[in-house]
Parts: sequence; structure tokens; C-alpha cells
Amino acid sequence: MAKIQLKAITDGKDKNRYCGPSVISALTDLTTGEAARLIRMQTGRSNVMGTYRAEMRQALAACGIEMRYYHFKSIIKTTLARWLRESKADRTPGRVFLISAGHHWQLVSGRRYTCGRIREIVSIKDKRVKRRARVAEVYELTSDNVTKPDLDVSKPKDPNASD
Repeated sequence: MAKIQLKAITDGKDKNRYCGPSVISALTDLTTGEAARLIRMQTGRSNVMGTYRAEMRQALAACGIEMRYYHFKSIIKTTLARWLRESKADRTPGRVFLISAGHHWQLVSGRRYTCGRIREIVSIKDKRVKRRARVAEVYELTSDNVTKPDLDVSKPKDPNASD
């Protein structure tokens, strides 16, 4: 398996500020607008203001990324700070984890963190990381080759632009 790397979240002219498209943008070469368009094309939704687990799995699979459930030791709903502390040995720089905590998608790789709210790659100790959010589920992301999706997710041309 090739290593997935966290990249900066890229916004084009069609920026989407929500966490689902931002996570997809941080893993692929898509902008947040293209990632939102990919989710809309696959689900038939008119707008993307939040994403479910199945929608994220489907969009990431279109880009060649596999989502595997990561079982952690704690039985109770743990906080992000506790999960980061307990998973220290598993969080090597080559592994990327997708975390749903506080009704928000977040990416962690080693000691690096990014999400749609912060919009840049920061340390897990950064004060903007909401470490007291309750972790609902954690997935490990793997890929042989991260690619652009087969669907055309580029911004459509406006036929009425010349009017």
C-alpha cells in the first residue's frame, strides 16, 4: 500500500466550507468545490452541508482511497484528546486516520492534524483543535494510488454568461 499524505485544503473559485469536502480535498488533488460536486453527483443531493459515513466512503472510493474501520480500546465514548493519547503508537507518519468527533470530520497523520474548520495542517497540540469533542468513529485510510474520479467534477460553464 502506498502512503497517503495530508495536503493543504485547496479552494477554487467554487469554495465549499464544510468538513466533508475539505477532508476529500486534503487527501486528493480536488478543490473543495469539486469534492462537493463529486458527493452531489453520487448521492443526488442538491447541496452538501454535511456528509454521512456512506457518502464519505463512496466519494473516497471514487478517488481510489479505502476506508477501514479502526477499532480502538476504549469502550465508552472517548474524547479526541484521549484517543490521541491512546493511539500514539499506531499514529506513525505514514498512516492517515479519518475521525468523526463532535459531528465533524477530521484527519490525523502522526502528529499532524487538519479539518475543514482550521483549513491548514497544524500540530495535534494546536489550541484550535477541539480536543474535548467526543469521538464517534475512527477509520484508517489506505490507497494503492490516489486518482481523480471518473466523473467530470469540474465547474460547469455558465451558458448565460455572455448575456
